[in-house]
Amino acid sequence: MEMERALLRSRIDVIDERIIWLLAARQRLTDAMAAFKTADAVRDDQRIAAVLSHMRSQADVLGLCPEAVERIWGLLMEVSAGRQERRLQAGGG
Repeated sequence: MEMERALLRSRIDVIDERIIWLLAARQRLTDAMAAFKTADAVRDDQRIAAVLSHMRSQADVLGLCPEAVERIWGLLMEVSAGRQERRLQAGGG
């Protein structure tokens, strides 16, 4: 029983490592998007709504909680927008 629990934890750790690498890759791409934006137009409400809708649908298909996934993606996009705004304010669009 303890071996099985340790194995499951180990597998979760591997997935968590993949997730953090994917988040870093996503951040690099969203940072690069700042070059295509202006300081007063960082957030694209239509794009945000489309992404959240898509992620909710994906969550539902995969048996995840759509509300939780929407909160996670909302936070990801909020953090990305904040980074872009700071980058643009610093003149590094």
